Amino acid sequence: VRMRVPVEEEEEEEEEPPQLKYNRLVVEPLKDQVNNQETASGMAVCNKFLVLGTHSGKVHVLDNLGHLINSHSIHTATVNEISVDLNGEFIAACGNDGKVSIMGIYDKSVATHNFERPVKSVALEPTYGSNQARPLVAGGMGEVLHYITKSRFLRTTKVETLHQGEGKIYAVQWRKDLIAWANDAGIKIYDTISEQRICRIERPDGSPRPDVFRCDLCFETDDTLIIAWGNWVRICVIRDRDPVERIADPTLPGRRGEITHSFETDFFICGVAPFGANLLLLAYEAPDMVVGAGANAKRKPRPGAANGAAPRPELRIVKRDGQEIACDSLNIKDHHKWFATDYRLEHNRQTRENIYYILSPLEIIIAKPCDDDDYVSWLLKRFRYGEALNCVRTHNCKKPEHSLQAVGEKYLTHLVEVGDYKSASSSFKEILGTNAGLWEKWISILEKAGQLRWVVSYLPTGPAFILSMHTYKVVLSYLIKTDHHAFVHCLKTWQPSLYSTHDMIQEVQQRRSTLKPPAKQSGVEASDPYTSLSLALATLYEHEQQYARALKLYLELNRSDVFDFIQRHSLFDAVADKVMAFMDLNRDRTLQLLVDNVDRLPVEHVISQLEGNSGYEHLYLDRLFKTDAKRGAAYHNRQVELYAEHEPECLLMFLRSSENINWKAALQICRAKSMIREQVFVMGRMGDTHNALKLIMTKLGDVKEAVRFIMEHHDDDLFDLLIELCLKSANLISDLLEHLASVEGAMRTIDPLVLIHKIPSGIKIPGLRDKLVKIVHNNSLTKVLKDGCRDVLQKDLVALERDLFTGHAQA
Repeated sequence: VRMRVPVEEEEEEEEEPPQLKYNRLVVEPLKDQVNNQETASGMAVCNKFLVLGTHSGKVHVLDNLGHLINSHSIHTATVNEISVDLNGEFIAACGNDGKVSIMGIYDKSVATHNFERPVKSVALEPTYGSNQARPLVAGGMGEVLHYITKSRFLRTTKVETLHQGEGKIYAVQWRKDLIAWANDAGIKIYDTISEQRICRIERPDGSPRPDVFRCDLCFETDDTLIIAWGNWVRICVIRDRDPVERIADPTLPGRRGEITHSFETDFFICGVAPFGANLLLLAYEAPDMVVGAGANAKRKPRPGAANGAAPRPELRIVKRDGQEIACDSLNIKDHHKWFATDYRLEHNRQTRENIYYILSPLEIIIAKPCDDDDYVSWLLKRFRYGEALNCVRTHNCKKPEHSLQAVGEKYLTHLVEVGDYKSASSSFKEILGTNAGLWEKWISILEKAGQLRWVVSYLPTGPAFILSMHTYKVVLSYLIKTDHHAFVHCLKTWQPSLYSTHDMIQEVQQRRSTLKPPAKQSGVEASDPYTSLSLALATLYEHEQQYARALKLYLELNRSDVFDFIQRHSLFDAVADKVMAFMDLNRDRTLQLLVDNVDRLPVEHVISQLEGNSGYEHLYLDRLFKTDAKRGAAYHNRQVELYAEHEPECLLMFLRSSENINWKAALQICRAKSMIREQVFVMGRMGDTHNALKLIMTKLGDVKEAVRFIMEHHDDDLFDLLIELCLKSANLISDLLEHLASVEGAMRTIDPLVLIHKIPSGIKIPGLRDKLVKIVHNNSLTKVLKDGCRDVLQKDLVALERDLFTGHAQA
């Protein structure tokens, strides 16, 4: 029933979705066009029913589905206009026979008024049914707007002239306390409360003849009037007049009209209605339409018109400034026979209900704004499945076929058809939800296409929702053949209860037996198919609690994650007799495992297995010593040998830290390895300080080290020995003087005067004066500190004695 109007300039642009949807209303009086020559001439809409006027003078009352409720044959000529009161109790009609008829819907009453000349328009007061005066207005070719009321007491009809003298009356509308009408001069608005005309709107210059095109007056609200006549549109808003104006001229009415929007069109307007913030226009383009007047007049030919054939009417959505938003060409029956005045655009003028009726002589078409379901249908017809799915996600579609699941399956079908299996799989969770049947259906589709790898990461694995065991087996069987890494990952992350581990062990064993093991590379984890399936088999054995078989495979594969496996299942006994193998696999992980589980893996048991490899033995005892020195105390003598062999730079630290060393044996080891500093430390621990000092001076020649050694052992004889050894060389004497001044606390332990007195006369010592000055200065500071400390101690002693005496006296 509708067709998008092509626009040549926009052929390349993306097609816009429709804003209106259409359907034909099957109207019983117009249905039989063969035997019945009835044609429609006018229409009115209310909440309860529709009213149709015909050219034969009949008035038909229809339900909203087009079924005939009743008919009235009061008029003998074309019914021009129909009006219904607000409550839907009375209908007024006027016709070319000069009559105005008022028909009661419920009381079946009929009243008529005859004005002899054709009446073009009629309007009931909105509350006509409850108003005892029964007011209405009507006008037409008699050039008078009649105001008709009924006497309350005499029950007679009173007809007054509301307006005359400006030509024929073409249209009239009554909304609340405002009456608007159109005549040859323009539009007038009358206030029934003040009984004054409050607004006059002139017809624009150059506008089409008023009698050729129908004027449509539409009250959008109680104070907003939309006017469409010929090819122009005005919107007039009724506002309260400024009090200053009323004071200046008391005769002015209290309200006034203001034109808020005005525009002209390049087509003739058959009807107007509000459409949200926009307007809905029923447009008619004449075959050769003249736009403008006088010098500005120009002919606008209609493309495609031939032999003056009438065009299809169009329903256009425009902004209130006249800018077009959308345009639909209407497929009207026998449209080539009709002129602009044969069409009407009607809606329920008393409400904002968005249902629009396009009336032609032979049919009624209903237009409604498109809803979310319509938009989704439009997208699906154009194979825009992704956009349709997004719309379903974000909008409230009501049709079952537009559920997320239904549209989603269409989207999935489209993705599979174009080969985008990855996107399809990623959408399964949202679209399929917890419908196990649909999951299995689509997994079967991917299986047949050989594309199951895409769905692996999206499969539901519980605990809230899982699929059948068969489904998981199908996926795993597919991965065994196509993607071993993904297969192993699934076995490690899925719950074993999702599939039969026994069946999978058999399948993996069978597949693995057809592959060749790779060549072993020490310290390298292989990633070939055989290795991957072996790891999968180990994982399955673990699920089956066959830990010994799993451990054997982990070791064969040189897998470092065997340590996690051992700790997971506390398989420390399995490590006890394989320490060397585990050290070869990963020394750091093995050492940490051994040290953290000494209670389960005793030190002596580990050492017995490492004795053949002193490097591993050293690493183990070193890690154990740094973790808990007491645990390996029995092996500290052995560690001296191991440190001397593998890590000599750490031996001195070890000697200083351990209390469980045989110093005599340690000295022999240090001598054998020519480790001087270590020998000095050991000899000092053994009490052989004199020889240790001699060793420092003879082997190291390090006076500073010698001074520190003497300070550590607090032996005055060692100072005399040091002086004796240094007097052999002026340089050694100079070094000794230097270090007595620079080593902290040296002068408190060693008296520098003793050294100075023993220096032979005549010997030349480098830098002697500066060194003596430093010694004297430091010695003076030391004396001052001693004197100060003595004074403080004496004062404290006096104060304490006074407190003691006072305490005894009080007692």
